[in-house]
Amino acid sequence: MFRALSLVALLLPVTALAQVDTRDDTVTAAEVPSAAYGPKVDYAIGYAVDEIVPGSGAWWITEGSHQAMFLTTGEGVVVVDAPPIFGVNIAAAIASVTDEPVTHLVYTHAHADHISGAYQFPAGIEILATEPVAEAVALSNASGRTLPPFGTFVGGQPVPDVTRIVADGETLTVGSQTLRFIELPVSHTHNDLMILIPKHRIAMTVDIVWAGWIPFQALGEAEDIGGYVAAHDAILAEEWDVMVSGHVGRLATREDVKTNRAYVVDLVASVMRALQLVAYQDAAERAGYANPFLTVEVYFDMVAAEAAKDVESRWVGKLGAADVWTYANARAVMMWLRLN
Repeated sequence: MFRALSLVALLLPVTALAQVDTRDDTVTAAEVPSAAYGPKVDYAIGYAVDEIVPGSGAWWITEGSHQAMFLTTGEGVVVVDAPPIFGVNIAAAIASVTDEPVTHLVYTHAHADHISGAYQFPAGIEILATEPVAEAVALSNASGRTLPPFGTFVGGQPVPDVTRIVADGETLTVGSQTLRFIELPVSHTHNDLMILIPKHRIAMTVDIVWAGWIPFQALGEAEDIGGYVAAHDAILAEEWDVMVSGHVGRLATREDVKTNRAYVVDLVASVMRALQLVAYQDAAERAGYANPFLTVEVYFDMVAAEAAKDVESRWVGKLGAADVWTYANARAVMMWLRLN
């Protein structure tokens, strides 16, 4: 697990498979299942672009870790999200398949790693998001802020303000394409938007499902872990067959959503067991009694390590990076359970 430089790592045995030591660049991890990978990315170009469903006019772009979507409509291109990690490659990918101009941009949520590449699109396009996302963007752009704006993230630039507010159940029709917007339960953020293209049974949600992989650390840095499973259920309640999920290098299926949900349910159960098994007194004896913060840190590490070891025994070899971030996921779940 990624804790080679912590004090706790010096006190406790390493129980997970993945190890990173930044002092000597040692990196080891379990082999990633082949099913976790998507289309091959030509790194000379920097991205892969492909039609999601043949003949749908809906396309997705990935460089292996992030995803965006765009639709040709006959009356302009609708883009959903603009991760700054792509640089101007979203515009390049669009230009590689159509001469239509970009006329609309949708923000799925307000995180900079998914929208602060929006600078590459023409001024004056219609930008759609929910009201809370619009408020977050406007706050970032407000003068006199002491916190950095969205543009500080990985080469991004300030994010254009939202020009049209959308709400749950509303639709957007541009030329041949109709998108429907669904507001998901509070989960990854307090306002995550699911995009549906009913005609082609395509969906897009971001930072909730990682197809073929376990969730990013702390369950994708979820704001509300309690709502995280509920968001999966809401996604599955809609009618779709293939989904752009915002991260990793392949598209998601309904089975991927079920698998992601099963991992999280298993993780929560394992952390609950670990909280019952690990004695705080054992942590105090390991850490000594002079530094109560160290004792608490050792206890937290013991609980998370116990749960991670249990979960990894079932998921390594089934999902990519099960040995990489299960400890961090377990720790996030532990804190949620302790506080709620």
